[in-house]
Amino acid sequence: MAVPAGVWWQWRDDEPSSGACSADVALIGHSDALNGVEYEGAVPVDGLSGLAMSGPSRAWALADNAPGRIFDLDLGTSGASPPSARAVHLRTLRPTGGGRFDGEGLVLEKGGRTVLVASEAGPSIRRFRVSDGAETGRIELPRNLVEWAGPENLEALGASPDGRYLYAGMEAPLFRDGKARGRSLLRIQRFKGTPGGAYVPDKQFAYQSAAGLRVSELVALGGDRLLVLETNHAEGQGNAVRVFGADLSRAKDVSRVASLQAEPVDAFAKKWEPVDLVTCPRGGSAAAQPQTNPLLENAEGMALGTAPLASGPYKGRLPLFIVSDNNNSPHQITRVYALAIRTGRTGTGTGTGTGTASGRGAGAG
Repeated sequence: MAVPAGVWWQWRDDEPSSGACSADVALIGHSDALNGVEYEGAVPVDGLSGLAMSGPSRAWALADNAPGRIFDLDLGTSGASPPSARAVHLRTLRPTGGGRFDGEGLVLEKGGRTVLVASEAGPSIRRFRVSDGAETGRIELPRNLVEWAGPENLEALGASPDGRYLYAGMEAPLFRDGKARGRSLLRIQRFKGTPGGAYVPDKQFAYQSAAGLRVSELVALGGDRLLVLETNHAEGQGNAVRVFGADLSRAKDVSRVASLQAEPVDAFAKKWEPVDLVTCPRGGSAAAQPQTNPLLENAEGMALGTAPLASGPYKGRLPLFIVSDNNNSPHQITRVYALAIRTGRTGTGTGTGTGTASGRGAGAG
């Protein structure tokens, strides 16, 4: 594992670098091998904001800095061992129509020939060919997500395992929605369609973040169940990184609701919290700024592995990969995490974003 220049804090080597983070999640390990690296000595591998698996140990990572790029990463593991990522290919995206493009969410469509990218600038969801990076089309967004969105809007993008549904998550509330008790009242838009073909707006769900956090990424598990990455940064304290489960199956369709302020709590997605990364083992971690746990970084991209782990202490769990965005800053680190997660838990919470959980994980391991 490469240690970044200007390290502020490195935990003692005798501390464990893997192990349980919660009842449902364990840290397999992390890698800083991409930090400060340039692809073929010319293009910095940084600003990584989206992640999409292309194989058991391969993923495309989306860079949000201009002009927009996707890096083909060899993660060095399918999840059974700590990662050791390296960039093996690069595609520069070629958006059309002018204006600023700020890619934040990434979906690799079935067949691997095209990707969908959610851009915060616009906002927009665009399709690009993987072979040459050319834009080939766009998905029409509902009016409210365009007309009432602020500068922080489309951040998260995920597709159901069968590709039938696409989910787009807002980072911050629409102007009419706002916050309640420090928690953002957010919207997750579901689209219906076919991979590589047309997607149309289907339903819109209300989602409430944990206090002080924002949505950075989501992974669709099927059956309107999601994993949602919520993060934030506080000066002098560092990063917060938490992964929640969300069940949209009984949430109200709020497509025609002008403001979420008056919606009852049972209109929102039910949530439960698989893990707060601050509880994960910290051994071998380095931090370039103050952190409550030096393992924490500006996590932005997240993807679920393609198959359950076949061996080791977490056999039967699914690998979950997370990547951080260093924002081209010497005080932040490009870091890849490998976690082992149970995804069988069902949410019975109130949707308040408190992180409380009831019920037991149904997954193996």
